[in-house]
Amino acid sequence: MIDAPFDSIDDDDLTDIFRPPSPQPTQTDSNNSVNYDNFVAQNINLSQPDLDLNFENNPAQMPLSKYVTEIQFKDSVNSFSKETFSLFNLNVRSINKHFEELQLLLDNKQSFSVIGLTETWLSSDSNQPFSLNGYDFIVNNRQNKVGGGVALYVSKNYEYNIIKNINIMNNNVESLFIEIVIHGNKNIIIGIIYRPPNSSSIDFLKYLDDLVKNPVFTNKRSFIMGDFNLDLLKHENNNKSQEFLEILMSGSFLPLISKPTRIVDNSATLIDNIFCNTLPLPESSIILSDISDHFPIMTHFTINQIITKPYPIPLRRRATQENLNSLAASLDNVDWSCVKDCNNINSSFDNFLNVFNNHLDIHIPKQKHKRVNYKTLPRLPWISKSLLRSINRKNNLYYKYKMKKTVNSKIKYTLYKNTLTKILRLEKRKYYSNQLTLYKHDTKNTWKILKQAMNVSNNKSNISKIRSHNDIIEDPKNIANIFNNHFSTIGANLAKEIPPSEKNCSDFLGKSNPNSMFFTPTTRYEIIDIVSTLKNKKSAGHDEINNFILKGVISSIADPLEYIFNESLLTGQVPEQMKIAKVIPLFKKGDHLDTSNYRPISLLSTLSKILERIIYKRTINFLKTHNVLTNSQFGFRKNHSTIHALLNFVDKVAHAID
Repeated sequence: MIDAPFDSIDDDDLTDIFRPPSPQPTQTDSNNSVNYDNFVAQNINLSQPDLDLNFENNPAQMPLSKYVTEIQFKDSVNSFSKETFSLFNLNVRSINKHFEELQLLLDNKQSFSVIGLTETWLSSDSNQPFSLNGYDFIVNNRQNKVGGGVALYVSKNYEYNIIKNINIMNNNVESLFIEIVIHGNKNIIIGIIYRPPNSSSIDFLKYLDDLVKNPVFTNKRSFIMGDFNLDLLKHENNNKSQEFLEILMSGSFLPLISKPTRIVDNSATLIDNIFCNTLPLPESSIILSDISDHFPIMTHFTINQIITKPYPIPLRRRATQENLNSLAASLDNVDWSCVKDCNNINSSFDNFLNVFNNHLDIHIPKQKHKRVNYKTLPRLPWISKSLLRSINRKNNLYYKYKMKKTVNSKIKYTLYKNTLTKILRLEKRKYYSNQLTLYKHDTKNTWKILKQAMNVSNNKSNISKIRSHNDIIEDPKNIANIFNNHFSTIGANLAKEIPPSEKNCSDFLGKSNPNSMFFTPTTRYEIIDIVSTLKNKKSAGHDEINNFILKGVISSIADPLEYIFNESLLTGQVPEQMKIAKVIPLFKKGDHLDTSNYRPISLLSTLSKILERIIYKRTINFLKTHNVLTNSQFGFRKNHSTIHALLNFVDKVAHAID
């Protein structure tokens, strides 16, 4: 008879493992949970050795880290203030495998200033799916080799520079350093280092010795964190560990973590750490988490200044049905003679916009737009309260295993964790399946769900500086002008590179059509009908009139618009303000300072789209009536698509073969 894993677990233990969670936790349950977490942390703290550096004469230099449970960790993080600067470090051993566990531990919040990861196991093209809300993701990956890799998540609240000249990727050390800019105070340097366990310790120590002597650390708060694979607990008996510690201390870097960060059945080692050159030493903790076989570590301290990028809070109009009705009623009483009495179409349209915007400011004024507060974002949407309780139960079994270190406790923990992992994967799959079914006829929301499933971040970001002719430009107006010049000349610059042709475009045209085209005047009813077909988008052009606002008041402004559009059709002129586009540069990839790494998104005036539609309807009607379009024109035609072009091509090929 073969023994099953359950054979060593009694009935009470099995009941405890698979017992459904209680419906609602009580105050007593909460107190019991706090007491249990205190008991676990105290027990493990007492059972593990401390790093002894013999700093009896200066206790401020003695690291005093302690173990905390996940609940204690989250309570500590929730107590962070705006002045808190915090670091988190973990040897994640494959971010692909453990990314969702990391998100759960962090509660999907922007709590830490910088998050460092070692052994990301990423390749050069696999960075995007692992973005965290509110963070920039910087990596140093292995090339043409699996494993390893280091990464930093840097809060978007901070302005920083990558220190390329000390970043290394070779067989002995993998590192990534940044410098956070603090105006009027010392900058902060953050580094993440990983030393592969089988690499040359001699070469690594030589690199480290050169690193701490680098003048880049002079007069700056500096933190070096990572997995160094040198056990500091053995510094008195191991020459390499001793030399490692002495090199860092020679550069005024002291360790913040004093207890083992990797505890397995037969050993406990202190190989992950955070070193800093700041006194007194910041408060530090080791989180009892089973994300990987290394415990996460953290440190935090208070800074005198809130390090935020000086971006102005944007102003937005918040349109509701109530204030739209109020705006429409106000516009119904407007005398539009200022529009109709003008002899110039530009003056007519300018007067219209002035009147409209004056009423818009009264009824739907601009307000400060609240930025997305990533600290209050919900956890992963498929994680229910009952699943959270199951995760806490799994953690408790993990703590028991770490305290008892028995075969039974390990089996119970492993069994529960494996079962829970399957359930979490099933719930995630079920959530996205339901969401895709719900929005199967909504392309926009379908793409939102797909991007959420792929963890693709929004690449919109404020641009604080840009490079122009080797100069760094930080003035917002100058930055806008540089982008304007880049986007407006890129077409002409590309055209210069195209070799001249002996053919003229007119050579490809057929005989001219003898019929003339006449644009019939539009009516208020046609305008209202066109606006009703617009999507309820809230993005607006430079005139700040979006589709949602326009659809709510179109009946009240259809008459002046009818006059303006008919004047445009009659004179062949388009109001100058309709030709202005609001261009937003979106970052693609590469160097943030290079304008060529941005692509433009143009937001046109909604009113110009109405005029465009009026002209389109008349133009396409003329082309159809007089058979101007060739049968091979598949694009931009109703009931035609690129699929028809492919079918036509396949059909011709098939006939040619026959």
